[in-house]
Amino acid sequence: MRLINADRLIGRFKELKGSDSLENMFITDVIGQIKAQPTAYDLDKVIEELDKFAHGDICISCPKCRYVDEDNIECENCGALGALEIVKRGGLS
Repeated sequence: MRLINADRLIGRFKELKGSDSLENMFITDVIGQIKAQPTAYDLDKVIEELDKFAHGDICISCPKCRYVDEDNIECENCGALGALEIVKRGGLS
């Protein structure tokens, strides 16, 4: 999958509008189809989730963490794995 900037694409289509009404109807339909597509990656939500994750009790929220023992409660591996999962989801549930 390749992420695109839908707003820039819509702007480009709007620039193509001209005097031909049939062509304009096609462009309007294409813009509508672009707007109807689901969000593939929500950067704001990713940042929000990573912020919550970073300031939370990372390993306490992970009861199956194989990296935690009684002497080492700060688990960087678990935190990195959790962060990767958030990025992979793209802020989407």
